[in-house]
Amino acid sequence: MLQLGLLVIAVLLLSYLFHWKFLTLISAIFCYFMWKDWTSAHPPKLCYQTSSPLCQKVVRACQILQEKYSPPIWGKYGHVQTLMYGLRGRFGYIKQFTEDRRSVVAVDGSTVYYNMFHPDDHTTDQHYTHIMLVCPGIGSHSGARYLQSLVQHATGHGYCVAIMNHVGALGCTLTGNRIFSYGGTGDLALTYEQLKKEFPGCKFIGVGYSLGANILLKFLAERPERQDDFACAISICQGYDPVRALLAFKAGWKSFYNIGITKGVLDMIGRHHHQLFPRDTPLVDRTRHSFLRKFTNLISGLTFILSSNSQAMSDDTPSPVDRDYEQLITSHDCNGFSLDQSSCEPVNMEGFCKAQIIQQLDEHYTRRVMGFRSVRELYKWSSCAVLLQKIRSLPVLLVNARDDPVVMESLLSIPADYTKLNHNAIFLCTEHGGHLGFFEGGLIIPDTTSWIDRLVVDYTKAVLQYSN
Repeated sequence: MLQLGLLVIAVLLLSYLFHWKFLTLISAIFCYFMWKDWTSAHPPKLCYQTSSPLCQKVVRACQILQEKYSPPIWGKYGHVQTLMYGLRGRFGYIKQFTEDRRSVVAVDGSTVYYNMFHPDDHTTDQHYTHIMLVCPGIGSHSGARYLQSLVQHATGHGYCVAIMNHVGALGCTLTGNRIFSYGGTGDLALTYEQLKKEFPGCKFIGVGYSLGANILLKFLAERPERQDDFACAISICQGYDPVRALLAFKAGWKSFYNIGITKGVLDMIGRHHHQLFPRDTPLVDRTRHSFLRKFTNLISGLTFILSSNSQAMSDDTPSPVDRDYEQLITSHDCNGFSLDQSSCEPVNMEGFCKAQIIQQLDEHYTRRVMGFRSVRELYKWSSCAVLLQKIRSLPVLLVNARDDPVVMESLLSIPADYTKLNHNAIFLCTEHGGHLGFFEGGLIIPDTTSWIDRLVVDYTKAVLQYSN
């Protein structure tokens, strides 16, 4: 960025001296944008207990926490960053890593796959003292470019990275009759237990993206003894409370994120149709719907978002049939499926085929196969917010962007309040970044390594240096 600025200034001076009016104009425009970009950038806002010795040392040691986060020109808009993340993941070249996919089988017969990525100086018999355990965003897997850029940056700094693939996200055939669930911690627990056997005595660095961050913190809070095996945990762009987070999907352009997420989950269900539905269920091929049918369903979805039904599913008013959190925990397994199979309901195939938004999909399919009485019950069970107070001393970094179009700003009070309970927790909020974007490094074309990649590695280094 500095080199580009010096080059543009040099061109501007030469253009002025030699009366190159067109180049003068272009250079002046670039100078204006660079000046505006620099003056409008701010360091991230931090919330933590200033009396905490660890937090003080980590904040001082992490230079990135003192620097201004300066995205590209288009990165000042959360919607654009989120769109670019969805379309590109990351820019630039990401090297190909040697395939090291491993698996472990769950009690219900489902196979959980996880990928190992080793540092450049790795030897096959190497014993790692620390492993970065990553839980991806909704329906994602280790091949996603935003994860690959983290792997490239982390392994370049000597870290081994293990990425859990959500069940159903890979092209592999399901060996069970389920896919991942929003708050299911069983698959992460299996990956964690398997890694403990393979690398006894190692400490984990937990990293979660969006939904994966919710799963990670819930996993750590459910059984506090797991925290002893972790050096720290990093939560990136999660919404903390799914019941309240649905409000973000009600209005304006934000509703299209809802539709996009729903399409991804529906496509995954479609790929595994024969494993998830009874044999006599007709195959649902949504790709063969006519344009008119797709357009009608789209309008139906948007109408639902603005309707009273969407409001009823999104507010905090409990339903008369809803059970409290303790009842939900005791009546469902670690992946959210009811221990009493009689409480499960048949899928509403007509509603499932027409589903355009996540509330519709979860009403007609998800809550029924998992044995929840309502969609609100499903989201209540999935939330990590109720359990956060059980993570009392583990170093935790919670990262959000104020312009994230998926996570409402009102939800950011949850991580801010949490820092009052955990003296080793830091809540970091940037002005820009969108949802999992955090592009940086160029005026227009950003670097391959994102700001969040650098933050994960720098924070981990500081915690490992001072936590002992």
